[in-house]
Amino acid sequence: MTNALRIGLLTPGWPGTNTPNGIATSVHHLAMGLHALGATPVIIGPLDGPAPADIPHVEKPAVHWHLLNKIKAKLFDASALKNRLEIGCITSAIRTAHARHRLDLVIMEETKGWPAHVIPAVPVPVVINLHGPWALLSTAFEHALTPEDHARIALEAKSFAMTPGILAPSASSMSVTEGIAPDTPRAVIPNAYAATPLVDESARQPGHILYVGRVDRLKGADTVLRAFEQLAARQPEARLTFVGPDHGLQLDDGRTVPMDAAMAELAPGARSRITFLGQQDGATIAALRQSHPVALIASRYENLNYSLLEALSAGQAIVATKVGGPAEVLEDGKTAILVPPADPAPMANALERLLCDDTARGRLGAGGRALLEERFDPKTVAEQTLEFCRAVLARQSHP
Repeated sequence: MTNALRIGLLTPGWPGTNTPNGIATSVHHLAMGLHALGATPVIIGPLDGPAPADIPHVEKPAVHWHLLNKIKAKLFDASALKNRLEIGCITSAIRTAHARHRLDLVIMEETKGWPAHVIPAVPVPVVINLHGPWALLSTAFEHALTPEDHARIALEAKSFAMTPGILAPSASSMSVTEGIAPDTPRAVIPNAYAATPLVDESARQPGHILYVGRVDRLKGADTVLRAFEQLAARQPEARLTFVGPDHGLQLDDGRTVPMDAAMAELAPGARSRITFLGQQDGATIAALRQSHPVALIASRYENLNYSLLEALSAGQAIVATKVGGPAEVLEDGKTAILVPPADPAPMANALERLLCDDTARGRLGAGGRALLEERFDPKTVAEQTLEFCRAVLARQSHP
């Protein structure tokens, strides 16, 4: 079997440059790597910008809320109806892609257990790539699981039992499949990311820290604010730029407040040195990474996040929580400083160390960049993915 496999890639946006979503970014870089190796990635999803003409694309139909569906949504479970309509759109798009391009297989995410409905409805093998299994994400939110949580976890587990192959960017994410269809092929293959040109260090602004992530508890926004408050009391030159959509932040006392209210509760000396930019496009974030010498990742759980890979590519010195995928790929003191989640004191101490130690900052930035080039290059990841796909197809031909 050659590299010339035809692999359908389901995505929420293609080419992904204007869709702030890890799946869209993952598909973009994987598709480029597959294309470079002579395989044929077939993109299945909506366009979000000008797309490469030499990579096939099939538009996924959008869910239409015509009058009958609006009536059903009012009478029945609107969320369940939306899921059924979304599954129908995915199934239709995969069938169309297969009819046009004779796909060898499709790779899609596990979201809401959709593959359990898609797999039996399409004429091509569907491999699941774990981007955020709910068994992990729901517990990281630190609240009791609801009946809806349990139902979603069960449906995702059902899909794991049905698929001919499971991929995951991290071993921690793959762990949710333990004990389910143990003979099903599995592989931990990292997300791909193409290295970007490095900036001259003289362009970095001393004392500036960049955080990119949602304003919510899972991403650790509360810890970021408390850690910076401690840091600001000791380092008057420290500045924090906070980028991400404001989903409301749950505080320790149970209140959920918008970002401006959360910042208002900080000491004035810290609050005045935080710039909150809200959600920004990729080009703006890339420019911020070039000007900020230190990147902060504070999540309570991550699979293998693109905020990390972007920071590695930019040569930023990284402080990251020791959770999930980052804990697997980063080496403390060599490619990042690792700190415990939800604990502002060690986070503040790590940030202070990097702001005050030019040598350590440069060493970590260079080490992180080398790690990205070695492990996350799109062609390297694409070759690993092709090898796995060949194994899945061989097993399908000779069960």
